[in-house]
Amino acid sequence: MAATENKTVVHFHIGRGGHFNNAGHRTFEGIADFQEVILEHSDNLFYDRENYYSILKDLEDRNLTNLIELLESCKDRDYFGDFEAKTGLSVGKPVHTDSNGKIIVDAESFDSLVGTLNWDYGYDTDVCKYLEDCNKRELLTIANSNTWKSEDAIQEYFDKSTDLSIDWSLFNGEYADLVEEYFNSRSVDVTDFYNED
Repeated sequence: MAATENKTVVHFHIGRGGHFNNAGHRTFEGIADFQEVILEHSDNLFYDRENYYSILKDLEDRNLTNLIELLESCKDRDYFGDFEAKTGLSVGKPVHTDSNGKIIVDAESFDSLVGTLNWDYGYDTDVCKYLEDCNKRELLTIANSNTWKSEDAIQEYFDKSTDLSIDWSLFNGEYADLVEEYFNSRSVDVTDFYNED
């Protein structure tokens, strides 16, 4: 289970789906932290620096061949100290880009356990967040999922993030109804969700 400091991280994908195959359809992909999701997509991600392409374009526009060669040499070594000392320009922090140089993982999320892989906004985006930070919509997405560990995730949310005391051995399996009741009334009688026998 992907966790840090006893915090579980859940992975959602936002893409096309639903009745009309619209953008923005959210699915629960499982329990995985951001670094695991980055690793899954490593064939489509490229290690780079946040300002590299804008600096390169500026140097090309000004036809500064010597500085372009120095910048590219520094990139090969992943050490930009020589270039930064000579020009006073900062290439910035590490990022992941797509094949076109568009930043997919920003510097703030580069080493984080939570974050967003923004491939194409509402059409193709991966989001990792702490389970405890999930809202009603996200918890319903988990509850309505057939993904492995989805029930475990909902149980963990209620055990760790709410004041409800639920005996899961008696629970009737209506996770989505429990989420709805909890967020709609906040005064949940958990015995309403227990099997009758």
